[in-house]
Amino acid sequence: MGDFVARIPGADQKESMVMRQMVFGEGFIETMNMELKEGRFFDHSFSDSLSIVLNESAVNKLGLSDPIGKKLQEIAADQNPREYTIVGVVKDFHFQSLHVDLKPAVIQSSQGPNQLNVTKLALKIDGDTSAVLHQLEEKWNSFVPSVPFKTYFLDTSIQRFYQSEKATGKIFGVFTFLAILIACVGLLGLSAFVINQRVKEIGVRKVLGATVPQIMFLLSKDFTKLILVAAMISIPISYFWMGSWLDNFAYSIQLNGLIFILSGLAAMLIGLIVICIQSVKVAVANPIKSLKDE
Repeated sequence: MGDFVARIPGADQKESMVMRQMVFGEGFIETMNMELKEGRFFDHSFSDSLSIVLNESAVNKLGLSDPIGKKLQEIAADQNPREYTIVGVVKDFHFQSLHVDLKPAVIQSSQGPNQLNVTKLALKIDGDTSAVLHQLEEKWNSFVPSVPFKTYFLDTSIQRFYQSEKATGKIFGVFTFLAILIACVGLLGLSAFVINQRVKEIGVRKVLGATVPQIMFLLSKDFTKLILVAAMISIPISYFWMGSWLDNFAYSIQLNGLIFILSGLAAMLIGLIVICIQSVKVAVANPIKSLKDE
C-alpha cells in the first residue's frame, strides 16, 4: 500500500486528498468477502486500466453523492496527472489495526499503470491446506525457481496488530491468578484466627439450640461485608481503567456494567467458599469439647 493523492478534475490543487492506494486484481473482492455497495469491481471483460474503486470513507470525504462514472485526477510530481473513472464503491473494511480510524482508500486494477506493484496473491483454500500449499509451491518453482516461495495466513497477519495486547493479557492473567491465590490464603488464615477466638461462643450457641446454617451465617456475615466494601472500591477503579484502555482503539466495544457486577459476585463466592471451609469445621464440632477446654 502507498499513498494516492487525488482531486476532482477542475478543483483547486489545495482541495486534493490523500488516500491509501491498493492494487487488486479481478476476483479479490469475492476472495476477501468484501461487500460491493455500488457499481462493479474489476472485470477482464472491461478495460479497467484507468478504473478505480473507492471505499465509503473516500466517497464521503470527497462529497460525492453519485460517484459511479465520476472522474478522479491523480496528482503526482513525477508524471502527468492521470484521470481515473470510478466504477465501484466497496463497504469500508479494516486494512489497519483497530487502533486506527478507517481512512479513505482507492483500489486500482492490476491491469493499470501500477501493475508492477502487485507482489502478492490472495487465495481462499477449501480443503487440505498442506496439500494445496505444496501444489502451489511446485507450480511457483516451475515458473520462477530463483525466487523463494513464501506464504502467510491472513489471520496470523492480523494477530500481529495486537501482539502487545496479547502479551499484556497474559501478564495480567498470571498476576490475577496469583492475586486471587494470595487473597484466598490470607482470607483462610484470617478466618481461621477469628473463628478460633469464638470457639467457646459457638459452643454456647450450639448448646442453646443454634443450627449449623445459623452458625455459618454468623461467622461469614462480617467477612461478607469486607468483601462487599472491597468490591465497591475495586469495581469503579476497574471500570475507569478499562475505559481508558479502550480509548486507545478507534473501534472498540462498549463496557457492560454487568461484567463488573458478575466479577464482584464471583469474588464474593470465592470468599464465601474459603470462609465456609473453616466455618463448617467449627459448626459441626462437638460443643462439649470447646466448652470444657479452659
